[in-house]
Amino acid sequence: MKKSFIIVSIIFSLVILGCTLPIDTSQKRNEEPPAKTESDDSEEKEKLKEKIAELEKEKLEEKIDNLEKTVEEQKKQLSRKNVPKPAPKTKTKRAPKGYVRVNSPGDGWLALRTAPNSKTGRLIMKIPHGTLLNVYGCTGVRPSGKLRGRWCKTVYANYEGWVFDYYLVK
Repeated sequence: MKKSFIIVSIIFSLVILGCTLPIDTSQKRNEEPPAKTESDDSEEKEKLKEKIAELEKEKLEEKIDNLEKTVEEQKKQLSRKNVPKPAPKTKTKRAPKGYVRVNSPGDGWLALRTAPNSKTGRLIMKIPHGTLLNVYGCTGVRPSGKLRGRWCKTVYANYEGWVFDYYLVK
C-alpha cells in the first residue's frame, strides 16, 4: 500500500505541475520544423516588406481614385449652378483736391507724430489705411531710414501732427 501511495502521489504531482508522461513512444521525435537560418529570416522579411508596400500602394491608389471622383462631382455641381462672374476691379477714387489718402496696407495704419522725426516725435495716434487727410505743408525731402520722403503737417481726429508722405497717395 505504501508503494501504491507513492506512485499515485508522483503521478498526481506530475499532473499538477503540468508534466506529462510519454504515452506513445512510437511517435517520432523529429517532427519539429527544421531550424531557420538567417537567410530564411531575411527572405521572409523582404517578402513581408513587399506585401506591406503593395498594400500601402493599393490604399493610396484607392484614396486617389476617391479624391478624383470627389473633384469630378464638385466640377459637375459647379457647372450646373449659374456661378456669377466676379465683378471687375474698380479703381479707388482719387482723393479730392487738397487731400491725400493713407496708403499703408502692410500694417494697416500710419503714425501721426508730435514732431517730424520717427525717433524724437512721439506717436499721437494711428491713422487707418485708406483715410483721407488734408495736408497743410511739408518739409524738404529727407531720407528716413531706407525710405525717402517728406514729413507733412496734418490734422486727424482733432489732433495736429506730422505724417511721413511716403505712405500718402493723391
